[in-house]
Amino acid sequence: MCKILLIVFTLSISLTCRGQYTINREKFNTRNYSYQTGDPNNPVLMALSSAVIPGIGQIFEGETDRGIDFLGGFLPLVLVNRLFVFPFKSDLTYQQRYNLRTGVLVGKSLLRVWSALDAMHVAKINNLAFREKYKTDLSIKVFPYPDLHELNYPGRSFPVGMTFIISF
Repeated sequence: MCKILLIVFTLSISLTCRGQYTINREKFNTRNYSYQTGDPNNPVLMALSSAVIPGIGQIFEGETDRGIDFLGGFLPLVLVNRLFVFPFKSDLTYQQRYNLRTGVLVGKSLLRVWSALDAMHVAKINNLAFREKYKTDLSIKVFPYPDLHELNYPGRSFPVGMTFIISF
């Protein structure tokens, strides 16, 4: 029974690399990411929702297949917990129930953390893709422009200027 659940869990998690996220992941880097008011997904809120129920943050972000995969890995753990660990009239010994309970708790905890971190990363990538699509970034660059060729003539004024580059 445990081997079957392990196989189902592994297959459901291995299918998480689908959708638009895989294309955007190669294009954008989240190391210098900071949340802006126009972003459609709040990474912290998505991580918290996925920590409560794994996969919900991904579903809210539009990565439904990815969220269902995380949820599909979480539900068998909940089912095993309800069917084999909590019943008092069980064929399992106390040690077997203890080992099963420990394994289920560790599995659920690891899956919650993984899902929360993944939801945060997916939210950042989707926000960067949204910014590129709708060009919500504003960039202003200022460069001084001194004309250094005119400095060799004493008593004369030399041209000075500023260059502004604004992109939005």
